[in-house]
Amino acid sequence: MRRFHVAGVSVLAAFLALAAAPTNADASACTTTNLASLMGTSCSIGSLQFSFAGFGSGNYSENLQTSTYTYGTATIAGDFTFTPGTDGFTLTFNGSPQSISGGTNIEAWDFAYLEYTVTDPYGNIVGESVAGGALSATGTNSSEALYEGYTYNGSSLADGLTEVQDSSGAITNTNLQNQLSGTAFSSGTGYAYPFYLYAEGNASASWDGSATTFTYLYTVPEPGTLLLLGMGLLGLVGVCRRNRQWT
Repeated sequence: MRRFHVAGVSVLAAFLALAAAPTNADASACTTTNLASLMGTSCSIGSLQFSFAGFGSGNYSENLQTSTYTYGTATIAGDFTFTPGTDGFTLTFNGSPQSISGGTNIEAWDFAYLEYTVTDPYGNIVGESVAGGALSATGTNSSEALYEGYTYNGSSLADGLTEVQDSSGAITNTNLQNQLSGTAFSSGTGYAYPFYLYAEGNASASWDGSATTFTYLYTVPEPGTLLLLGMGLLGLVGVCRRNRQWT
């Protein structure tokens, strides 16, 4: 009985320690800052811990007949301000609205994204949502404008997407939030697109430059549940102690 009693006390202590654990002791809290200063650093938002890996962007067009590219001025990390929220963050663009147009045998792109890893030591990510400004896609060929946040771990994907797509003058609006493909996961690689624009032929796409907010939906252990489990283990320990005294 002694081994069982000691094991019960150890498990009880572990549950109580988890219930009383700080929100996130592994990284300092994220603060509002220029996005460029976050590259290569880590910080926490609630129970979520973020490590910022890099920033990517592009502004270019391709002539499909000659396979030649023309490059414009792409955004950089320093063009954005990072602001932590309750369960995610906001990227505020410090520049002007963005727009692109295609042309005869011309495809054009303009986009920016933040890459990072996110970990929740105490729960699981079950969805992600995104909210931002006005998007437009017009023309008689093909174009799209969107902002999106997604995080994946293996075959599992949490995703939030807002998109306007034009196909030969037919406009499709898509708004998919807190999507989960596969099973919930506690850590993954994330991509936050404050905007992505594409246009082909006689078409154009634009984004009004408003702030884009990325929010995670995740589960966390409830302190009440942990305490109830702890009380149950405490009762079990008491029973074991009495049994030991009776033997």
